[in-house]
Amino acid sequence: MILPADIPTRAQLERLLASRAPWSVSIYLPTSPSSRGDAERIELKNLAREASTQVEQAGAAKADIAALDDELADLVDDDELWRHQARSLALFLTPATSTTFRLANNLTAAVEVSDRFHLKPLLRALTFPHTASCSRRPRAAFACSRSHRSSSPPRSSSPICRRTSRARSASPRSETGPPAAGSRAFRPLLSGLDVPLILAATEPIDSIYRSVNTYPHLLATSLSSNPKPAPTPS
Repeated sequence: MILPADIPTRAQLERLLASRAPWSVSIYLPTSPSSRGDAERIELKNLAREASTQVEQAGAAKADIAALDDELADLVDDDELWRHQARSLALFLTPATSTTFRLANNLTAAVEVSDRFHLKPLLRALTFPHTASCSRRPRAAFACSRSHRSSSPPRSSSPICRRTSRARSASPRSETGPPAAGSRAFRPLLSGLDVPLILAATEPIDSIYRSVNTYPHLLATSLSSNPKPAPTPS
């Protein structure tokens, strides 16, 4: 199954690790790729209520509590968010910002309120030695890890995760076009990563793409042909 997962970059994790705010809320929520999101929305409402209670008991101002409640309510009502889910959803909120990741890992429900984000459950998503990106052609990319595979073939390019101050961003996408355009399309997708890029192409596309590639971790050996499906038993 191809999961619509968001793989945090090192830079994104470093920003979350460095973040300090009095009311930093971390929420982890199990999700299902086959679900319409109804059960997950109900669970997020319950977790949001718990987070609001913890923030209020910790002495937060009413304005900060209201800002967090509003952001969580927006997430519950975000139809686009629930339309494409992986196996878990991680949310990191302050009264001013909101960051979410769809994760391929199966995580248990949790709520943490502190002056910093609770990131331990997120670290498994950064298993870079077990991660790679594969290009079957200059206009399609697949990010693969030990636990999942996610694809990003559409046309536009935008941030992998949504990091907002009341603003929303779309899932990662890559451009269409010739090899040079394909190389440019990978830059935002792989920005901040040090994962190997595996090129699956035959000549002359292989040589052309390598001549314009600027990603430093492109492997020297390509996959020279597409795998053939196993014959159907007669």
